[in-house]
Amino acid sequence: RKDEAVNSFNLLSKAFNSKDKIDVLATETIEKEIKNAKNIDLSTLFYSAVKGVVKKNKDIQELAIEYFEGCKKEKLFFVTLADCEIVASAVLAGVKVLITENRRTLNNNKVKKILHRVNSERRLKDVAITNCKNAIGGIYV
Repeated sequence: RKDEAVNSFNLLSKAFNSKDKIDVLATETIEKEIKNAKNIDLSTLFYSAVKGVVKKNKDIQELAIEYFEGCKKEKLFFVTLADCEIVASAVLAGVKVLITENRRTLNNNKVKKILHRVNSERRLKDVAITNCKNAIGGIYV
């Protein structure tokens, strides 16, 4: 987890110091997790980095449930509805890149295939899912 924290810190540092405009969006699900952590420093960092919060609505919830059901059907029981809400929020908000350190779920190739299948069926554009280390290389080269 230490390497993930360092990568997250490095990515945020580059974003704060970048001349290029990068809009950092969060989801209502992530905002709730930050609030539940009850860590003032984490909350301050979160709100200083985030330009907006994608609020959950009926469309997001329906898409998230479809992702979640697809994962359950494939016996990917480690994926939570909250994970699916994060992806659905990003997809429907038109986010280009979703950065997560959650390797076990959202960065899992089997999960990505299910997300892609659902998005294709609904004619939705996929969001690229990556981790902080790869995002640094992909965004700041």
